[in-house]
Amino acid sequence: MAIGNIDPCYQIDCGPYKYCQVNEADMTYSCICNNCTSSSSKNSYSQQVCDSNGVTHNSRCELDREICLGNTNATWVHDGPCPPFVLERGRVALRMNTTDVQCKTVHFKPTSFQSNEGKINVQTSINYFNSTASFVHDAAVTWVESVTYLNFKLCALKAGRAERPTPDDGLTFVDYVAIQESPAGAAAGHLRMPMKWWDGTTCEKLDFQQGLFTKAPFVFLTAEHSVLGQKHDAATLWVENVNSKGFEACLREMQNFDGLHENITVNWIAYESLQNAAKLKTNQQVVDFPNDESPKEDYHNAFCQDEQLPSAYSTVPTIIISSGHISQGLSDRLIPEFNSIASWVESINTTYYRLCVKEIHKPNGYDPVKVTTLVIGKLHDGVAFITYSADDDYRCKRFDFDPSSKATDNVHVQLRLRLLAYNVAVSWIESVSKVGFTACVTVSGPINQPLTIYLTWIAFESADVNGVGLARASNIPFWTTGSQCIDIRTGNTFSSAPSLVFLTVIHTDPPKNVHDATSIWAEEVTTSQFKVCLRELKNFDGIHEDILVQITFPKPFYSTPGIVTTAEHDKDTIEPDNNAISEWARSVSKTQLEVCLKDIQRYDASHDPITVNYMAIGNIDPCYQIDCGPYKYCQVNEADMTYSCICNNCTSSSSKNSYSQQVCDSNGVTHNSRCELDREICLGNTNATWVHDGPCPPFVLERGRVALRMNTTDVQCKTVHFKPTSFQSNEGKINVQTSINYFNSTASFVHDAAVTWVESVTYLNFKLCALKAGRAERLTPDNGLTFVDYVAIQESPAGAAAGHLRMPMKWWDGTTCEKLDFQQGLFTKAPFVFLTAEHSVLGQKHDAATLWVENVNSKGFEACLREMQNFDGLHENITVNWIAYESLQNAAKLKANQQIVDFPNDESPKEEYHNGFCQDEQLPSAYSTVPTIIISSGHMSHGLSDRLIPEFNSIASWVESINTTYYRLCVKEIHKPNGYDPVKVTTLVIGS
Repeated sequence: MAIGNIDPCYQIDCGPYKYCQVNEADMTYSCICNNCTSSSSKNSYSQQVCDSNGVTHNSRCELDREICLGNTNATWVHDGPCPPFVLERGRVALRMNTTDVQCKTVHFKPTSFQSNEGKINVQTSINYFNSTASFVHDAAVTWVESVTYLNFKLCALKAGRAERPTPDDGLTFVDYVAIQESPAGAAAGHLRMPMKWWDGTTCEKLDFQQGLFTKAPFVFLTAEHSVLGQKHDAATLWVENVNSKGFEACLREMQNFDGLHENITVNWIAYESLQNAAKLKTNQQVVDFPNDESPKEDYHNAFCQDEQLPSAYSTVPTIIISSGHISQGLSDRLIPEFNSIASWVESINTTYYRLCVKEIHKPNGYDPVKVTTLVIGKLHDGVAFITYSADDDYRCKRFDFDPSSKATDNVHVQLRLRLLAYNVAVSWIESVSKVGFTACVTVSGPINQPLTIYLTWIAFESADVNGVGLARASNIPFWTTGSQCIDIRTGNTFSSAPSLVFLTVIHTDPPKNVHDATSIWAEEVTTSQFKVCLRELKNFDGIHEDILVQITFPKPFYSTPGIVTTAEHDKDTIEPDNNAISEWARSVSKTQLEVCLKDIQRYDASHDPITVNYMAIGNIDPCYQIDCGPYKYCQVNEADMTYSCICNNCTSSSSKNSYSQQVCDSNGVTHNSRCELDREICLGNTNATWVHDGPCPPFVLERGRVALRMNTTDVQCKTVHFKPTSFQSNEGKINVQTSINYFNSTASFVHDAAVTWVESVTYLNFKLCALKAGRAERLTPDNGLTFVDYVAIQESPAGAAAGHLRMPMKWWDGTTCEKLDFQQGLFTKAPFVFLTAEHSVLGQKHDAATLWVENVNSKGFEACLREMQNFDGLHENITVNWIAYESLQNAAKLKANQQIVDFPNDESPKEEYHNGFCQDEQLPSAYSTVPTIIISSGHMSHGLSDRLIPEFNSIASWVESINTTYYRLCVKEIHKPNGYDPVKVTTLVIGS
């Protein structure tokens, strides 16, 4: 016997748009319409549908509900919105030659988007538009702010701290695409990232609606910042673990320990195909970067590939890219918490583009990355030649566009000629349509032998030059002889007179009419208008004297460039109606262009000034203006058009530390060998000379406190002078140890992490430099006043060892470590170790790095450096000054005490400590004045599988506050998936 209530909805058919709902109070049922409530998910998700009445609904469920409620009799027609899909694209120029974030407000066309038709989704990508094949730029990141249907703010930050000269003086382009909701066949939305995150990487997962995709779609991402003007939120962004069910969006702060990041949204677009959105005229590709070899130094440690565009274009297309990485289920891959991926377009033209990627290295190399590209553009260009013989009256050649170009009948064509002759040749085009055009040429005057005439053409539509120029076709009124000019009004397109004007003649009817052959030029170019002038060609019949001008290019090309020219008449005494001008390129070399020009005036008559506008397109010589210094020379690698500065062949000693001191130089610096001193001179790291064999001798100490004003985003430096009697030039190299000390008297405030280093250390002085995280956006009670304590010694005190550990000669990204082995028997237990970085390449701000001791024991230690800002470029010739000791009892004059402070870090850092771990410590003894305090962080990973290996870590420590009895010590480090690692901070306190 079964006792219970029969399901009231059993065998109840509520029809196609309703479902049966049970009222449990009285066990009755109702047929109700689907509620279609939006998910509580943090996604703003759109999968619109269009009905038979031309109405767009936010989802298929909402359309079904309207039908169910009787509010419409429409039926489903297709996925995607009903109105014509609106897309706006463009290219924005930024000058990225500073360390700061650069932003620009971008205005949409007034008719593009409507305030009530959905949120705007903006996708952006860096495009350096680089024409120098041998140069690869630094990585950069972009984001958007304040997105409305009228405009948005575009922001970008470039790695490298603006220290590396670029061929374009920092000129950087950002391509963008903006849509209002999703096109047919695609989904788009706005994914809210975790509300707050403090350091390293954060990821958020998005699940597609069930059945939306049958395979992994193309996915594009761009960050949108809700907290406006927050420069320290700059981050790399990539797609992790995309499949047919969803993906993760991952953000990694560009600069370590930059502070609290909150309220960041990721704009996303996903699709399998855009065939149903034909008006987009798009192509997409997935470019595989296996990254199974080391990145090339020629590519500035990036992985770069040259890719053919899916079809040829008349003007450079818009290109949007997004990096993708797979880690799920692959134990040998980096998890996103330890990664950072940046991708950009290094160079692009109408037929190809160079794509570059950077990512954080792991101990055994790099992970594969896939970069998805979306290319939006129109048409293409080409070059062909014809042979013009003495019997020819004219010659024509047909050009057909590639079917994939998707041209319209509004296409514009520019045609130019190149011939190695003094004859004037003029050209025109006719039969221009969406499928192609015909180009024709005729020559003035007699020719004695066949001429080879090259025809260079580009085809484009008006939309391709929006924002950078104006394209138009204008009718020329009927005229019988001589010249004819018309005014072309450009309106408000230009803020100043355009520097370049290009014109091409179009014959409409009848075709192939050589009698209409004319020269064409521009006159009286102003901000709002210019004249187009034509003159019948026959004025040039017969033998005339030519004008030949040699133009030397500002920079030499490595190979002969392509040339486009147009003459511009500066009216003085000759009216346009009484003139005719034609110009052509006679010869082109890597360094100069020969331009020939004729006008109608008699050779001995007055001639008005004529300007020839020209465009030269090609690869600049990689060695142009490259100064390799007195010991090096520039060598071109023709295989990939890169250059190398070759130094004299003096190999350094196999020993990386200063134990094997061999010679002493005139700055009091000890080198492992005479050969290494010579190499330092060759590298430009010193102007010293050899003094004597053997190390430079004994122990002296000087200490002090230096004030810096750290209220800017830039590195701050100050030269510190030693007492004149402290050190001698011939008694040993100076070892400087430094530590940040905020000297903060506000107990409730904790500063941002900061790093220090030294440069140009001599027996007279040194330069002290510091960089603070946070990009100076957080107000401090001291208005940025920061103190740095320092201790300087000349060789090691009794009971201690000291030296200068050369880090790997070159390192590019993430963390680098170098091991130092103590001399056998030097220590019986793990000593106290202090480290400070010394930069040999002076003024190199992008070398700013955290520095800590890894795996110290009685036999040695590792010194580890982690660049403060990801992908900041090449770091080279960095030395770590180190001091190690078990006890300083035999060096009584130091009056030193030391402590080791344990930071277990087994709980989350406190937000009140600005996500740092802080502890208050009693000084070892009372002092009459505030003592000097030097600190150094230590971490253990060797043999501990649950600890972060140094490649994935970064540790910064500082003294937050200090007085005569206590000090507050703070530490920050990169998180791992399940928390943070323990850290030990060694302190050296010197005072009286």
